[in-house]
Amino acid sequence: MVYLGGAVSTLRPIFSWEPVDGAVEYEIRIKDPRGRVLQVATSKTTHWQPDAELTAGSFQWELLAQSESETLAQQLARFVLKPADLETVPGEDQSDLFLNATLFENGGYYSEAAGYYRELRKLSPDDERLTSRLAWLYWNSGLIPASNQENERLRGSPKN
Repeated sequence: MVYLGGAVSTLRPIFSWEPVDGAVEYEIRIKDPRGRVLQVATSKTTHWQPDAELTAGSFQWELLAQSESETLAQQLARFVLKPADLETVPGEDQSDLFLNATLFENGGYYSEAAGYYRELRKLSPDDERLTSRLAWLYWNSGLIPASNQENERLRGSPKN
């Protein structure tokens, strides 16, 4: 599952994804709207950030999870780099994370808001409201597989 799509406020976004069983490295391709490859990078972790800023505009990013001899999984997402001057609250406690999540969500930067909600869910893993919010944010970022995964998580969670 990729976790970056839709509008993004920074010109050096952090691309992140769920690990794929058996993958030894990941190839990240940044493409223009017509599918032409602009950048290629590899990572042994589940995140990557470009060394230099990208330009504002529309892009695609493609993730390939690779074993030593084959591609195990592949996913493509669209994103728009639309810089914004949002003043986040420094800090890692729940109220700071929630304020930042709300700031990005209200600004229309749903995948960045989802990053804060994921951090909140680590602190409160049984709070279904966070999972529901993540499903909505991913859907509105065009990250349909991630939204579906969150909805499955909701269907599998016990009701209080």
